[in-house]
Amino acid sequence: VAGDEVKGSGANLYGHEVQVVDADATTSAELDTAERNPLRGRVYRFKGNLTVNKGLVFLNAESQGERGSGLVIVDGDLTIEDNMSYAPAGGGTSARGLASVGWLVRGNLIVRGQVGGLVGAYYVSGTTKGGGSFTVEPSNLQLSIHGALIARRFDFGRTYYDSPGPTGTEGAAERVVADGRVLINTPPGFSDILHALPAWQLQAPVTP
Repeated sequence: VAGDEVKGSGANLYGHEVQVVDADATTSAELDTAERNPLRGRVYRFKGNLTVNKGLVFLNAESQGERGSGLVIVDGDLTIEDNMSYAPAGGGTSARGLASVGWLVRGNLIVRGQVGGLVGAYYVSGTTKGGGSFTVEPSNLQLSIHGALIARRFDFGRTYYDSPGPTGTEGAAERVVADGRVLINTPPGFSDILHALPAWQLQAPVTP
């Protein structure tokens, strides 16, 4: 899915349209434009570090046949300084048009302490020279992530605590909630990654 595999009119070897941002460092303003939000089934490659310095709301694709999924490739570090969310789906939103973002980070991912909510499927691969860590900086704010996480290393630093609640997770410092949209409308290039994940079955504990 990478941008260096582009052929013809902006398509890579797998047929995905690729848009490349060739800069050492960019901000989330490059994603939050009428051309790139909704994501329209494309791959967006940032050839340097990316900072999400302003809240992002990923929109559903409402035009007939248009895709709401997309993949963001970061060739450096991804730093998240503000919340990310999905726009509510309307009655006419198709499965194909449902907003669904994938993140492929070829460095490290850092979530700042003021961030409270994230969405998307994250694959923090690092490089052969290192990296690949998913770091949540310390604070007393709860962090809720709706999606999926894959990384070489996790460092969760939140200190929030509250009562467990009905599901037992409401009071956790960091909550990672599986989001079905990553399977319903899988981001480009993520099908093989998701199929490799183990299947989980929840069972009530047996009282001895």
